[in-house]
Amino acid sequence: MPVIAGVNHILGRVTDVGPKTATVRLITDPNSQVLAIICRHVDGKTIQLLEKPFLIKAQGNGQFGSDVIPKTSGVSIEKNDIVLLKDPEWPAKLQHFILGVVTDVGTNPRQMLRYQVRARADI
Repeated sequence: MPVIAGVNHILGRVTDVGPKTATVRLITDPNSQVLAIICRHVDGKTIQLLEKPFLIKAQGNGQFGSDVIPKTSGVSIEKNDIVLLKDPEWPAKLQHFILGVVTDVGTNPRQMLRYQVRARADI
């Protein structure tokens, strides 16, 4: 089961349930990874920047990132862009829920045609 904050922010998912407690793996737990997309709000509209979802890996301390996003012509990822869930292993009604906000963008030093993106969970 997913754990949601507010209306559309994903915190994580329940991994174990006991009689009076539940264990939740946060989306930023170093053992978490999901497929996501990046969008930007422009003039009251949400624009999807990438056609295909990419893998993000949690880094702990409220952060996650990816270094596998291809640099495509005409598209640039920027600080404050929004990271949304786009993972078929999660329920359909949660697709496009918010995972976080881009905090840093650069070039992957090992693959110059890919971005290196860091984001933080945003609630």
